[in-house]
Amino acid sequence: MNDDNLSNLQREKGRRLYQGFQVFNVFSFTMLSGSVLTLFSLRLGADNFFIGVIASLSYLSLLFMVLGRGLIKKLGVRRQFAVGWILRNVCILPMTFTPLLSAAGKTTAALLIIFLSLLGFNLFKGLG
Repeated sequence: MNDDNLSNLQREKGRRLYQGFQVFNVFSFTMLSGSVLTLFSLRLGADNFFIGVIASLSYLSLLFMVLGRGLIKKLGVRRQFAVGWILRNVCILPMTFTPLLSAAGKTTAALLIIFLSLLGFNLFKGLG
C-alpha cells in the first residue's frame, strides 16, 4: 500500500497504533530478555547451567536471521514480518502460566516451559 493513498486520519490512526505497539513491545522485550526472567528462574531453583542456556538463547535469533533472509523472497517482507511476530508471541504465551505451575510445586515443568518458550520466541524472532 502506498502512503499517498492514505488520508490524514488514517495516517494518524496508524501512528497511534504503532506507538502503542512500540511501548508494549519495549516493555515485554525488556521483561523477557532482562534480569527479571533470570531472577524468576533462580527463584524456581534453576542452576547456573540453565541460566547460561536461557541467556544464550537470544543469540540463536542471530543465526535464524540468515534463514529468515532467504524466506523473504518466498513470503515477502510484510508477510514474513507478520507471521514471525505472531508466532513469536504465540511461543511466549505459555510462559504466562509458569507462576501457576510454580505455585503448584511443579518447578521443573515451569522451567521447561520457560526454556521452550524462549527457544521458540528467539527462533521466530530471527526468522521474522
